[in-house]
Amino acid sequence: MTRPALGFSIGLFAATLLVAPAARAEPGDATRLEYLRSERAQSCPDRAELQSAVVKRLGYDPFFIAARQTIVVEITDADGELHAQMRLVDDRGIITGSRELREKLDDCRELLASLALAISIALDPSIAFGGEPARDDDAQGSPTPKEATPSAPEPSAREAIVEANVAPAKAVKATDKSRVNAAWTPALRSLALRLSGFGALGIAPALAFGLRAGGAVRVDWFELVVEFDDQFAATRGFAAGSAEVSLQGGVLAPCWIRAWYAACATLELGSLRASGSGVQNPAVERTTYFAAGARTELSPKLIGHLHGLLTIEATKSLVPVALRLREREVWSTPFASVSGALGLELRFQ
Repeated sequence: MTRPALGFSIGLFAATLLVAPAARAEPGDATRLEYLRSERAQSCPDRAELQSAVVKRLGYDPFFIAARQTIVVEITDADGELHAQMRLVDDRGIITGSRELREKLDDCRELLASLALAISIALDPSIAFGGEPARDDDAQGSPTPKEATPSAPEPSAREAIVEANVAPAKAVKATDKSRVNAAWTPALRSLALRLSGFGALGIAPALAFGLRAGGAVRVDWFELVVEFDDQFAATRGFAAGSAEVSLQGGVLAPCWIRAWYAACATLELGSLRASGSGVQNPAVERTTYFAAGARTELSPKLIGHLHGLLTIEATKSLVPVALRLREREVWSTPFASVSGALGLELRFQ
């Protein structure tokens, strides 16, 4: 199959768009492979060799850069043995199948063969019932246990694999001991485009409105949001005249996400434009606006991939700004400003 090559050639964004139709790939589901080795297990075959062994058994390549399920393989060493743990994890982080294997330190090739068989059975259970693995050098029928080649795992290891993988295990929530470490197995959940209108109080002398557009990427529990703000001019009159302030800038927001709720830290950098009117020789000035704050987001699902977006944010200017008319200070940035936004988010997953 050509899914991995296609995904790399058109980029991560397009690959994410293809995840949904690829999730029902035939004859097996598209799967992402994570492969970890301890320091003493570095002599074991690498990820490419393990993937090649699985492809050879299945007769097709089930692995894809972004997929709804993940095979996590970890090889460690303890008590003079190699310990291999294989987990099949769905897109919700729930383990739907697992297998543990052991071999001597110098039998890493045997361990690789056992892992390839376990992964193949987990992805395509028909192999456990006599399906013929793909072989370049074998034109005969499926080998029986008596005809096993020298490269096959030991009978005890093979029996243990088949016994535990005849059918995928029922989905169970991962415990603290069995939950996949998110730092080791990041899973791309979605890319999103977002557009919203907002109102802000405290950035300008009067209540200001504007538009906000950007995008977001979600990886497991983490979301990174990048947005561009265009705050329209807000005008306020004073005894000495009137002042008008507008702002254009960008926002970077790393977030912790849970379902459709997100808590974020924000960092905003922009250009603040201020001008006076009703005075002699009115001037236009630009100054740097730099602020940090916190944000709460709610993004309930509306229909299909379309989500609503409600944002409440509080920020503090790190570079104070003051307005002067006729040599008098008429306004300065307060201790903090608040804003609220309402819009839509389109997710590709």
